[in-house]
Amino acid sequence: MAENSPNLLIPAEFYFQATCDIPLDETMDAEIRKRNHPDFAFALPELAFLPGTAASPLIVRMAWNSRGIGLQIEVTGKKQPARPQTISEPAAGEHFEFFIDTRDMKSVHRASRFCHHFVVIPPALRLKREQPAAATEIDLPGVNEKTDLASPDELPTVSSRSKDGYKVSCWIPGSALEGFDPKNVPSLGFYYRLHDEEFGTLQFGVGEKFPVSHDPSLWPSVRLAD
Repeated sequence: MAENSPNLLIPAEFYFQATCDIPLDETMDAEIRKRNHPDFAFALPELAFLPGTAASPLIVRMAWNSRGIGLQIEVTGKKQPARPQTISEPAAGEHFEFFIDTRDMKSVHRASRFCHHFVVIPPALRLKREQPAAATEIDLPGVNEKTDLASPDELPTVSSRSKDGYKVSCWIPGSALEGFDPKNVPSLGFYYRLHDEEFGTLQFGVGEKFPVSHDPSLWPSVRLAD
């Protein structure tokens, strides 16, 4: 999307509430556990409002089934290899973070126990050895009712590097998502941010001037379509 106009009194992102349908995929979790990239059929729309008309270097694909949520992150156009830190300090280097609200309550402006914050570090060459991608869950500020955080072992990932980027496929099981109930609540609040040394910060909706880290009403909605 093109950069929002300076003549607008409010950011362009606030002129609409983004909602999209993500498809059902019954095989993606098995593929990821076998260390294969699933063939995701749907990519999320671009909501970053990038300057000009250049295509985004980031594609995020997403699907669901009754067992959980699948996510695929693909970054292209990099001139240098990714430079992440370790999974014990995921936010200290390049990383992709995403937020999920299993209740998708747009009238609530404070994160609850149904809200989750995950971080993915990209694959890299570290000390001349391949460091695969990894995912973990971290604390979400402002949540009074704490739940157990998912560890990297509970969030299977498969990753690959290319000459100008990388691809990561990640599985988030329903057991790691408090309140995940596709039958009765077929919609999720979802937000992401890519932090990249070359591309800066790319996000799914409003930017960092807004309290997106702890206000789930600002997260776009994804409907769990059949």
